[in-house]
Formats: sequence, C-alpha cells, structure tokens
Amino acid sequence: SIYRRNYELAQSIEADQEFKKAVSAKDRSKAAQIIKSYFDRAGFGGYATIVQDNGQIFYSSDTPSKFGY
Repeated sequence: SIYRRNYELAQSIEADQEFKKAVSAKDRSKAAQIIKSYFDRAGFGGYATIVQDNGQIFYSSDTPSKFGY
C-alpha cells in the first residue's frame, strides 16, 4: 500500500546515520540532499517535513526556504 511504502521510506531516512548527523548539526542543506536522494531512488513524488522535538519545522521539502515555525 502507499501508506506502507511511505512509512518504510520515512523509517529508512530516519535510520540513516548521515541524516542523523545532518539534523544534529542543524545542516538543513545536507538533510535536504539526503532526503532528495531517498526520494529519487524510491520514485517518491510527495513531500517530507522534519519536525524538531520542540515542534518547530526543521525542514520541509514543500517549502525548503522556510523553517523554525
């Protein structure tokens, strides 16, 4: 199902050590690059939003220049 594929894609990105490092370092550009790489390999045409522990947006592929809201 689409839900399962999206969930598995999100789990793969979340488990990626380079992605974890990018988020920890607040390197939005690197995180975006990693997300795009996963999207390209999976043929994913949707959006991803990374939410910080405090509830603020760290990165959104829908609006990549906006964050912290």
